[in-house]
Amino acid sequence: MPKLTPARKAALDLAVRDTIYDAVVRILSEDGNHGLTMNRVAATAGLAKGSLYNYFRDKRRLLHFVYERAYEPIRTRLDETARRNGTASEKLEAIARMYFEYVDTHRKLFDFLLNDAAVRGNLKNEQDSLRAHAIVELTAIIEKGVETGEFRPTKPEHVAELLLGAVRQMAERQLASGRREPVNESVDMLCQVFLNGLATGESRRCE
Repeated sequence: MPKLTPARKAALDLAVRDTIYDAVVRILSEDGNHGLTMNRVAATAGLAKGSLYNYFRDKRRLLHFVYERAYEPIRTRLDETARRNGTASEKLEAIARMYFEYVDTHRKLFDFLLNDAAVRGNLKNEQDSLRAHAIVELTAIIEKGVETGEFRPTKPEHVAELLLGAVRQMAERQLASGRREPVNESVDMLCQVFLNGLATGESRRCE
């Protein structure tokens, strides 16, 4: 059998990883986390169990791969939105909308990634890294809004942390409750609180 070229080997490796990822998503969609075992993943992906272990030596490494792969589109679109033309408000609204739409489209997967104790316990470093990256991007957008006079003077990093926490908490709550709230309603609520504030001009107290 002819030896695979490096390019062919890389393409084959990517194809197998795609198959494994699709198998995990399918299992989570059908049976949730209790059905996610290495044996089940191998069978669903059409791989020998030993072949799966050649790629991921244990479930922790498999979860790391799935987490990174699931959040890659969000991270990419976050970066793209942060760098495109538009006001700070438009960018923040677009980022929130993108997140809610993506999570809503992949509800079973993100219910697992956001709410499962195994993920929280085993992937803390990955979660912290992704959170730190998002904070940096959101802070830069808010800082620009302050510089241009669109936002009043504030502490951009603190606001970024609050905004990210609110977005994630809203998504977690909707997934955990099983409710499917319209994306527009979630985005409008965030915009009202973070961009417009709760109080009317006459009743503001925290100036």
